[in-house]
Amino acid sequence: MTTARAIAAVTALMIAALAAAADPPVPAPRAQAAALLDELRLHPDASADDAYKFLHQGVFGPGHAIDDRKSAARVLDEEVASLAPTTVVDPLCQPLGGPTPMARIHLRPFLAADEDVAALLDVFVASAAVPAGTAADMDAALKAAVASLAKAGQWALAGDLEALASGLAAGFYPAVSHSERYRNGYKPAYRVVVLDLARAKGWCQ
Repeated sequence: MTTARAIAAVTALMIAALAAAADPPVPAPRAQAAALLDELRLHPDASADDAYKFLHQGVFGPGHAIDDRKSAARVLDEEVASLAPTTVVDPLCQPLGGPTPMARIHLRPFLAADEDVAALLDVFVASAAVPAGTAADMDAALKAAVASLAKAGQWALAGDLEALASGLAAGFYPAVSHSERYRNGYKPAYRVVVLDLARAKGWCQ
């Protein structure tokens, strides 16, 4: 068995064990739509690109963001060393929902809490080895999110997200970057990890 497969197998067993004791989950698309509304309360200037990215991270996790452990460690160390100050107050843990629920671990509160960056790297790498969701999962999450946004009166964002999703569906929903407005306004700095692994570390409720 390769190292990557071994990590994936151990991680899957850990997630299954943690989930066994949990309450019955809310269906993933609904949970993601609810999490997106929370995201918009935290970051009200988020665009359709940012909403799509939020849902994409919940469905597909961080696998696309990591080539190997060495490069992931280098990028994380560089980001930690160069974090710019910001007036935005992010939570340490921000749940994303998803078929295998994910979370953003925001670096600024993580470091302020004197948490271990090496442990975050371990969890990030393990999370990247977890099998990702599917295009069908993303399609369901997008439909639930558009309906939820419309119900909340966010008609413009709902329409923009629906149009963006329609344009990206043929490419099986690729990853996208944060909008320039989001990057400049919020200076996002986080790692996407499996929620249950973050809970096991005490980073998430």
